[in-house]
Amino acid sequence: MKRSIARMQDMLARACPPLLMLAALAYPFSVAAANAALGALLGLGVVSGRFAVGARWLWRAHRPLTLAALVYLALLPLGLLWSPEPAWGAHLMARQWFWFVIPVIVACIRHPREQQRVFLALSAGLSAHLLFCVGQMLGWIQFAAGGSSADDPTGHIGHIGFGLVHGLWAAWLVHWGMRRHGWKRAAAWLVACWAVVMVFIAAGRSGYLVVTVIAVVMAWRLPPWTTWRKAALAAMLLIAIGVGLTASHTARERLIWTWQGFQALEHGDFRHANARWSLWYAAIRAWREHPWFGVGTGGFRSHAAAIKRARPDLLFGGPEPAHPHNMYLLALVRWGPAGLAALLTWLGLWMRAGWREDWHESDAGLLVALPAVALAAHGLSAPSLEEHFPGVLAAMLAGLGLAARKAAMTNGDKAEDCR
Repeated sequence: MKRSIARMQDMLARACPPLLMLAALAYPFSVAAANAALGALLGLGVVSGRFAVGARWLWRAHRPLTLAALVYLALLPLGLLWSPEPAWGAHLMARQWFWFVIPVIVACIRHPREQQRVFLALSAGLSAHLLFCVGQMLGWIQFAAGGSSADDPTGHIGHIGFGLVHGLWAAWLVHWGMRRHGWKRAAAWLVACWAVVMVFIAAGRSGYLVVTVIAVVMAWRLPPWTTWRKAALAAMLLIAIGVGLTASHTARERLIWTWQGFQALEHGDFRHANARWSLWYAAIRAWREHPWFGVGTGGFRSHAAAIKRARPDLLFGGPEPAHPHNMYLLALVRWGPAGLAALLTWLGLWMRAGWREDWHESDAGLLVALPAVALAAHGLSAPSLEEHFPGVLAAMLAGLGLAARKAAMTNGDKAEDCR
């Protein structure tokens, strides 16, 4: 009986990598298809026991990181206890389920070829998505949703998360190309350049920031140079990005508009400032009214509406904002200083787990650290941990990076046993 159960679990576990490949392929185009594949992956991971295997390994190998993630995620249901809108809070909490696929990925992706197949599927999907965006920009494809349009060609991913998604993918392509030669390196780097150019053609200022931060981190970590040469490379990248922003008509207009909005805010004019300033003001005001424990999970919407009634000059861009377009203010207004501390601890330990790896020997360090870096930068203007496209990609990449580290540790233990 036990052998039959074990064989059944092994059979179910073998279906997990294809499901992850399917999720990666569908990810840029269909939220429903990607969620269905990841949901099936999670379900099979639980039934086959791979979820428990991955969770145990994470607890042993990355206990502080695992504990920090669990504390942050535990605040979501705990915050419902004092939320004025627990039903809305539960709806928001349900969006966080994709983080639990990480232990399954860690346990199921055991060979480099499986990781490469997942990245091949992801690259095929994102390449097709870039072609879609080009067609949208040229007017061949009529599509407008999520801020995406011919003037802001970001396809199905939309205006907010486009820069983070394609910036992280471009970083992996650069790293992958550095370890290859000939046409493979040239092809990977050309596609990475294409992805970055499309980010700057789009109108997402968060994308400009995320790509800049990723580029600086890559310049600092990858070349085996002295500190001064790395600093010089980072400075040259910043200059090149500045020139790119100046040369791009869309980017230049967005930055000028941002500066004009900031000038309006200096004079107390919220109506002519960016809506995010009004949302940030509402978040700080709501937190000051509940400084110790915040307004609870899902409570920002009703508090922001009340503040809007008291300050009609605030510009929200909608009747009831679900979040203040800032991950750090969102944690603070939801759960008070403890929530902000939990968020910063999780992100910090996440970055540290990948930063201390050797980025030249494998993909593990980059795949673990860069998603946390990108989410931290993107979180200045969005609730990046809760958004589908940034969050799902970060979970998949972190899972693949941790799976690579687990495989390396396992192989190292075997080599040690053979001596």
